[in-house]
Amino acid sequence: EYLYLSAKAEAFFGMPTKEVILEKKLLPWHPEDQKRIQEEIRAVTSAGKDLNLVGRIQPFNGEVRWIRINASPSRLSGEALIYNGFILDITERKLAEQEYLTSERKIKAMSQAVDDALIMMDGGGRVMFWNQSAETLFGYTSKEAIGSAFHEMVMSDKDLPEAVAGLKHFSQTGEGRVIGSRRQVTARNRAGEEFPVEVSVSSFQVDDEWFAVGTVRNITERKRSEDRLNLTQNTVDKAALNIFWVDPESGRFVYANEAACDSLGYTREELLEMIVPEIDAGFYEEGTSSLLQVLKDNPQIETEGVYRTKDGRLLNVLLSIVLTQLENRRIIAVFARDITEQ
Repeated sequence: EYLYLSAKAEAFFGMPTKEVILEKKLLPWHPEDQKRIQEEIRAVTSAGKDLNLVGRIQPFNGEVRWIRINASPSRLSGEALIYNGFILDITERKLAEQEYLTSERKIKAMSQAVDDALIMMDGGGRVMFWNQSAETLFGYTSKEAIGSAFHEMVMSDKDLPEAVAGLKHFSQTGEGRVIGSRRQVTARNRAGEEFPVEVSVSSFQVDDEWFAVGTVRNITERKRSEDRLNLTQNTVDKAALNIFWVDPESGRFVYANEAACDSLGYTREELLEMIVPEIDAGFYEEGTSSLLQVLKDNPQIETEGVYRTKDGRLLNVLLSIVLTQLENRRIIAVFARDITEQ
């Protein structure tokens, strides 16, 4: 029961304050908040404590508003307990809080969904954000990582001095050797194991302080693939057989080893600008699609052909032709042996 209401209270009740007092109206609490509010009021008033309530009301116009009630108890001469206080409209603040929390949840969900480690640090190199992929990659939980010195925690011994030395410059300028670029460095996990990573970092400034946010990707498997490919490339380069790789769609050479270049008299750069009919006297431009169809039915073809060298000589060659996959790309691999003198 209300004993006094200021004129502004009409906005909360949806009717004149005199009617509220005379008809002993209650605040129109939102159905989802009503039970909780009633329980809080009973608990507080029975103990004679200060009243601090936050909830939603839904006046008769249907617009939901957030309010805060703050009131302190006192007793009248007849020992009746009354509360004196105020009602504040906090709708805008609550909506802003909800928007912030929603945005924060979205950002967290996105950061946890990416495969790369996502990390943020301040100008002193202390970790401020550490997603789940960072936990997996480095072996430190978010709780352990946040507030820790990033470089001392994950950098290899050989890269650490340079990284630490650059922190002072970064904290003053937001610049550094890794800022705005993609670099490969060696990282170290909690177990002390070192592995290659690719780092991409950007900087931003809030007030007078610089921060860095970046991704770290484990490239161990990629490096192994590159090493295997380089080994294959070096082996093929030095092979005695003439070896060509041909794009099955265009018939253009995409690789030729040293023996092939020497045999035909072309440089590698010249050959990579050419198509098969330019050196194969018996091949025609439309023949690539036919050859491709044959290779689908026969994994390897053995045949003979005639190659034309840069100076016009004709070479009889024994050909072994294979359709294969290289780094997610289909190629036709051609192995040719000069049999002109046989």
